Amino acid sequence: MDKTKTSKKQKRFSIDDVPVVKTGTKSNSKPHDPDARLRDLNFIAKALAQAIVIGDKKAFLEVLGAHLKSKNISEMERKTKIKRSTIYAAIEKDANPTLDTIINLIQKSA
Repeated sequence: MDKTKTSKKQKRFSIDDVPVVKTGTKSNSKPHDPDARLRDLNFIAKALAQAIVIGDKKAFLEVLGAHLKSKNISEMERKTKIKRSTIYAAIEKDANPTLDTIINLIQKSA
């Protein structure tokens, strides 16, 4: 069976080759903040409650972890008097934080 011929050398790509597109002055665009939802305590409370109702511990820790990571962990450490390493350990994949730790983290994150 004959080999199929491939294309010649690929062209080099440079970011300078990408055209710049500017929006008009009447643009209604707003800056995007991906963490805004994660800092919304009402949204987080509903997500945590839903995870508890369905009994999904992994989802609970993921939501709590995303919420805490969207905030300043150093500030959380100062507010809660919980060491940074303990905070990170509480939101790890297979973590098993105490109820006191969870309550303290949620209350002080407000």
